[in-house]
Amino acid sequence: MNQIKGILLIVSCFLILVGNAQQTKIVGKVTDAQTGEELPFVKVRFYLSKMGTSTDTAGNYVLETYYATDSLQFSFIGYQTTTVAVKLDQTQEINVQLRPEVFEMEEVFVRPPDELMSTILHKKVIANKRINNKEKLDSYDYEVYNKLQLDLNNIGDKFTERGLVQRLDVVMNYLDSTDDGTTYLPVLLSESISDFYFRNNPKKKKEVIKASKISGIENIQINQLLGDMYLDMNIYDNYINLFQRAFISPVSNAARSFYKFTLSDSAFIDNYWCYRLDFQP
Repeated sequence: MNQIKGILLIVSCFLILVGNAQQTKIVGKVTDAQTGEELPFVKVRFYLSKMGTSTDTAGNYVLETYYATDSLQFSFIGYQTTTVAVKLDQTQEINVQLRPEVFEMEEVFVRPPDELMSTILHKKVIANKRINNKEKLDSYDYEVYNKLQLDLNNIGDKFTERGLVQRLDVVMNYLDSTDDGTTYLPVLLSESISDFYFRNNPKKKKEVIKASKISGIENIQINQLLGDMYLDMNIYDNYINLFQRAFISPVSNAARSFYKFTLSDSAFIDNYWCYRLDFQP
């Protein structure tokens, strides 16, 4: 009997406590402080509590509980977290305006396309053309290596499948192809090594051919062409004459408008940095 009385007393006390506890109910809207735009999915919770909710697509929220704390916290990505005071055991409306978060970033330098390393190097070459031009020297000499290769391009399957061509091993064995699969047939290869000497005053030049070789088709016109192949060319000129035609020099002031330059290699040689600058039309 005493046990039953004890249980009834505990239940009575619990009912009294629940009856005395009042619910805290909060409704409101969350908007952007700058634009006034409603903010959906903002996290709303009682401070230092797991009790919370989120705003709907219109920025509205409703939060009610018997276990409220004295403040309400609003947090959303890209906005400053805001905390406001709450009146306990009351129904109230709390509208909040969140301010966008201001992020400070380190300074970032963005180089435009013309500031590639190959472009920077080419600009320095152009700026020092007058200093490095060999024409200002009283005399100079250097070793020359010349190579000329003539190829027959655009060779298709019809050409290689011909019976006459297939019987010519000298043709089939020398067929080659480029990286993109284009087939070509080398028909002429000319190589020579020589020493070239120049003196400015009095003006005199001399070339001593040390070795030469021609492979492939031979005829008088081609041999005459190869005889005129060597020219005392100066890459610091804006134009280079080859086979009676003028080509824009890779060191021309306007070269970057006609060629694409690529810095492909560098090496430290005899206390100097040396760079390989490739170019193509």
